[in-house]
Amino acid sequence: VNSNENKNDNSLTEADDDAMMPPPFTSPVLQQVAPELLQWKLKYGHPNIPLKNPGGAQCQTLRRLYIQNKLTPPEIEWLKRIGFQFQNLEDFYRASDFDEMFDRMMEYERSHPESNFRIPKKCP
Repeated sequence: VNSNENKNDNSLTEADDDAMMPPPFTSPVLQQVAPELLQWKLKYGHPNIPLKNPGGAQCQTLRRLYIQNKLTPPEIEWLKRIGFQFQNLEDFYRASDFDEMFDRMMEYERSHPESNFRIPKKCP
């Protein structure tokens, strides 16, 4: 029974890895920042690196390239698949659903009970 459970766990991991596997990129910016996006996603649950962090400026550049139609369809598809937001983070937070943001706040509080609902401005 345990060996079957392990096989299922491995297949899920392989499927997740396949979903995050990047296509060949033509954008030099995306070639450079893709590993950082994946690391950020693994650490914080999303690939949207804030501007003042390493990789944040490249995220802004990717958003500009998207608006200018300079990313290929496979690049856009991959970015969407990993959860990249094409609007900048300030617009993203303005456009976010209250319930979703409230849930995120509560999740942060559960994982940081000492914060007493004081969430850092640059919270991942």
